[in-house]
Amino acid sequence: MKKIFLLFVTLAVFLSTAAQIIQVSGGCVDIPVALAQVGTVNGKPAYSGTGTVAGQIGTVINVYWLGPPDNVWVVDYDGQPYFSCSKDTPLPPGTSAFPWTAVTPAPCPSPAPLQVTGDVALWVAFGAISADIKKNVLSVHWESLTEVDNDHFEIEASRDGVMFIPIATVVSKAENGNSSATIGYDWNSGGMVSLAALGGMALVVLLWMCSRRSRVALAGLCIILLCTPGCTKTKDIDAKDKPNYIRIAHVGKDGVKLYSRIVKIVEE
Repeated sequence: MKKIFLLFVTLAVFLSTAAQIIQVSGGCVDIPVALAQVGTVNGKPAYSGTGTVAGQIGTVINVYWLGPPDNVWVVDYDGQPYFSCSKDTPLPPGTSAFPWTAVTPAPCPSPAPLQVTGDVALWVAFGAISADIKKNVLSVHWESLTEVDNDHFEIEASRDGVMFIPIATVVSKAENGNSSATIGYDWNSGGMVSLAALGGMALVVLLWMCSRRSRVALAGLCIILLCTPGCTKTKDIDAKDKPNYIRIAHVGKDGVKLYSRIVKIVEE
């Protein structure tokens, strides 16, 4: 990542009591530091403050969005980026919900994990996630530790852990999509999911998008749509059609989609 020196005016911390505040701790920051919004960088809010980093008093700490080609959020000390997060969120991603990665060797030995809290993007922090197949029924369980402006979840399945296909949608249980308490979710297929059939449906959707103005293609599309459900219901599921991995996508009210970790399905 390129080294960026930004001309933040740290006195702006004191100019507005209405400014958004985030707090940074860990990652060689000796004492938690409150950062205030000092404007925008690359179209997103930027934050700045001073603190003690690796024993150096008065170190300027900045959090901002680094635009193209990097497109990452950055935590820097005196202009040198030390951590980044690639989640394209409107506010800095909170570390309780999003992963941050060290991009420069730490200026102190054995740094504590970075913590970014306060007025940050959280949406959904995932807890336990599990999936299993019993008697040809796929069951998925997950927990949300927090939800902010959450609309719904999408369950996605994959054979290889790389290419995923949506198989179900589950509406958020949180009131108005917001919760600070752990919420458990359960879903089951009612029968084995055929990824081959689902892949065919995805192709149907693509054909429809590409051929909306073609009556012939549209007629063919209708035939496929009529045939696919029947084939899915009657087809015996081959081993190659069984999903091996599951992930959960959280879809916020703003349409932003973020994913959980990938989980291996246990077959019993």
